[in-house]
Amino acid sequence: MGRSRSRSRSGSRSRHRSSKKKRESRSPVNDRDRRRSRSRSLKAKGSKSRKSERRGRSSSEDEGLQKRLEVERGEKKRQKQQEKEKAKETETPEEKRARRLAKKLIKEQKRKDKLGWGEEHLGYTNFDNPFGDSTLTDTFVWGKKLEKEGKTDVPLTQLERSAKERVVKNYTELEKLKMQREAREAARADMEMMQRESEVVQHKEWVRQEDKFHLQQAKLRSQLRIKEKRAKAIDLLAKYINAEDDDEDIDIEITEPYNFLMGLTMRDLEDLLEDIKVYRSLEGDKNGDYWKDIRTITEDELAKMRRMDPNSSEYVGDRARDAIHDSVQRDVNRIFKGKNHRELALLETEIMKKVRMQQEGVDVAYWESLLGHLKAHMAKARLRERHQETLRLKLAKLKSEQLAEVNQVVESPAASTSAAAAVAASVAPVALLTGEDDEERDKQWSEMSPEERAEATIAMFKAGSYSPAYQADGDVQPGVEVIDEAEDAKRRQFNLVEMKTTGTTLSQREAQFEAEARKGMSKEEATFAVEAPIEAQSYLWSDKYRPRKPRYFNRVHTGFEWNKYNQTHYDLDNPPPKIVQGY
Repeated sequence: MGRSRSRSRSGSRSRHRSSKKKRESRSPVNDRDRRRSRSRSLKAKGSKSRKSERRGRSSSEDEGLQKRLEVERGEKKRQKQQEKEKAKETETPEEKRARRLAKKLIKEQKRKDKLGWGEEHLGYTNFDNPFGDSTLTDTFVWGKKLEKEGKTDVPLTQLERSAKERVVKNYTELEKLKMQREAREAARADMEMMQRESEVVQHKEWVRQEDKFHLQQAKLRSQLRIKEKRAKAIDLLAKYINAEDDDEDIDIEITEPYNFLMGLTMRDLEDLLEDIKVYRSLEGDKNGDYWKDIRTITEDELAKMRRMDPNSSEYVGDRARDAIHDSVQRDVNRIFKGKNHRELALLETEIMKKVRMQQEGVDVAYWESLLGHLKAHMAKARLRERHQETLRLKLAKLKSEQLAEVNQVVESPAASTSAAAAVAASVAPVALLTGEDDEERDKQWSEMSPEERAEATIAMFKAGSYSPAYQADGDVQPGVEVIDEAEDAKRRQFNLVEMKTTGTTLSQREAQFEAEARKGMSKEEATFAVEAPIEAQSYLWSDKYRPRKPRYFNRVHTGFEWNKYNQTHYDLDNPPPKIVQGY
């Protein structure tokens, strides 16, 4: 009964709802709204169904791909496991032990890396380490410290993590300090290198200044020897090249520089070679060709003297295979003398070709000896050409200066014209003699007229300043003593006779100097002016002047030294020996 009532009630309710819906559906407005809502719902359901279909399709594809990858991984893992099991079944006990040991080492290394150990500690174990620590690989736990700080409940993993962080921090700090130390060392090395470079530059500058100073001193010594009429060959050669380099100096050396070697002995030539070495080391590359040619000529002259000197170790006499007969030597010298440097260079090439070919019937020793003489002649030719070029430059400069002086004269036109003509007349005859050698100048001299020869002779006499110019008494500067010619001749004759008898003469000034030196000497002073005898030496470069020993005075202070020994063994009546106490 109950069930039937419930069914009837539910049926009546459903019928009531359906009747209500039918009533509502009958209105036209509700029908339009219902159709619109139904179409919207159908569209929404269609789009949702399509999206769900696409999502379901993509998810199904991803799931399929994932399943295939998992299947492949599982298959590879299974194959690898099978290979591993198969290798385990076939391995020997030694291989098994080594495999387990390697696995254990890898595991231990991973654990050390996790703790932050460095590479220098990776090979240490509890049983093999330089620290003697049997618990090296275990995490250190400071129990008392943890108990004091109230961290006894901190787990071991956290302690290991903090220990690792501390190790990493210390390692980072050490690396930083190491980099800073390397940077300081690099900076120090750079500073040292810069200091060394600066020292090298300073040393080079010091060496240059030192060489310059020594060169100046050598030039001053040369000038002093020339001034005192005791010049050596190196002094004259240095003066020649210095005058050539000096543009302000218009003094002209009439002779070639190699003529200064005439009359020198073997000892003088050896000294000259050493002096040339000194000048070349001081001057460097400056005037290198000049000193090289002088050295070649000097060595050739020295070799000739040594071959002719019986006391020399190189003396060969008539036994020399390379000796050239005098007549042949004269012909060779005549051939060499008439050629310039370019022609001598061609001749040298031909001689070297003959020596190199060594044909039958060719005396190689003769041609080699001839080649040695040729080098000296080539050096002379170079010096001669250089000398001629220097003379031309100096003469051109002298002409320009004289013309400039003429142009500065502010007198009447007639006077200026006469002055210019006089200067031109004095310069022109000399300018005609511009030949490179003596033969060409002789030829030019023979072609000149007698008047031109006379003018050239007077001009050369004036240009050479061989005699002082005459002056009037009013032109003499104050303080200059004018000596009569006859009185001067008598005085020189008297000095000559006095020198022959006594060997030395003292002038009035020297006598006053000697008296002043002896004045004021007491008993405790003694003259210390003993002259040491010297051997007579002849100077071939200056035969006109005789060298004289220097005169000097040296006073010494003597006295007694009353030390302990002298006080014991001597007294005032019996004094000790005097000693020098000062000068």
